[in-house]
Order: sequence, then C-alpha cells, then structure tokens
Amino acid sequence: YGISFCKEIEKSWGTADLPDMKNGIEWLKASGWVNPKKMCIMGGSYGGYMTLRSITQIPGTFKAAVDIFGVSNLISFTETIPEDWKPFMAALVGDPQAGHQDHQHPPADGDHAVDCKVDNLSVMLKAEFLRKA
Repeated sequence: YGISFCKEIEKSWGTADLPDMKNGIEWLKASGWVNPKKMCIMGGSYGGYMTLRSITQIPGTFKAAVDIFGVSNLISFTETIPEDWKPFMAALVGDPQAGHQDHQHPPADGDHAVDCKVDNLSVMLKAEFLRKA
C-alpha cells in the first residue's frame, strides 16, 4: 500500500480503510475468482480489528471470520498498552480523550447491537500476549 496509505489511516483505523475493503470485496466478486456465498475474512492484530470492523460494517458478506488477537475496543486498547508504547500508539491510533472518530465507532462493544450475520466467528486471544518483555 505504501506510505500514503499508512498516513491516511493514522487516527482513522477502520474508517479511512473501510472503503478500500469494500472495493476489494466487490472486485473479488466481479472477478469470478471467489464464490460470494463462501467468502471468509481473517486477520491478526490490526487485521483482526479490520476483521471485526468488516463483519459489523459490511454485514452478510462473509460466511466465516477469524479474529486473531485483534483489537476489539480502541479505548480499552489504548488504556491498557504498556506506558512506553503510548506515545507511538497515540500518533497511530489517536487519543481516546481527544474524541478521535475511531474511538467513537469500535468494531464491536457491549453497548451496541452487532449485526454481523456471519455463520462462524472465531476469536483467538491471549491475555499476556504482549505483556511480557
């Protein structure tokens, strides 16, 4: 994708790149390379976040989804990362206290109904994954 794409998604996780995801899905469907009724999505870390974001924002598209230690809530993510990561992540993800739009629209949270219409969802987590150094 290059540096311009990386800059575009700064502080706009799951918002700036969602149209690109939708365009890619439509291209795949039109190409005939995939069966639109059997599409699946998988990602880890940021890709896991985009997996959750995609199934909630593009419902009915995927037969299955796999989220591998993806971020499910940017507010709790930015509040629980190690202190030495916080300046880097504030520049990349944004500051929840500043009300960046990503923090207003998590891919999934307990306060909003999620209409993802996916037959199979697998979420893989490990509580201490990046906590040991």
